[in-house]
Amino acid sequence: MPSPWEDLLTETDREVIRQGGYGRKRGLGVRPALVVIDVQANYFGRDEPILDQIGACPSGVGRAAWQTLPRLKKFLEAARAKGLPVFFTRQVLLRATAVDAVSLGYHAAVANDCVFDRIELSHKAALLDLWMKYSDLMDSGELVEYIEGLN
Repeated sequence: MPSPWEDLLTETDREVIRQGGYGRKRGLGVRPALVVIDVQANYFGRDEPILDQIGACPSGVGRAAWQTLPRLKKFLEAARAKGLPVFFTRQVLLRATAVDAVSLGYHAAVANDCVFDRIELSHKAALLDLWMKYSDLMDSGELVEYIEGLN
C-alpha cells in the first residue's frame, strides 16, 4: 500500500528520507493501550461529503470520518476483548499525543486507516512527520492482529 503522502514528495524528499534512515519500525511494546482521539459528533459532522455538510457542521470532516468507524469498532472490540486500557480524549491533536507518548518512553503506533482531518494536505504532512520521527503507521487490521496475538 503506498504511503498517503507519496504524491506530495519530490525526488529530493524521497532521497533525504532514504539516506536519513527515516521511517524505521520502532516496534509496539508488550503492554499496549489504545488512545482514541476526538471521536465526537462535532468533529465527525454529518455522513455526507465534507462540502455538503460544512454549512451545518463547520468543524465536521464528513464522510471521510464516518468511513473510519467500522475499522475503529473492530479495533476497540479487540482491545476490550484482551482487557487493554482504552482512553478516550477530546480536543487533542494526534501528533501531540504521539510526541508526548514517545517523550515519556512509550512506543506509539497510529492506525492510519482510522485517522482523518478536514484538510488533506495537513493530514498527509502530519502522517509523514509522525512516520519519520515518532511512530509506526500501520493499518488497523495489522494492529488488531497484534492485539489478538497478545497473551
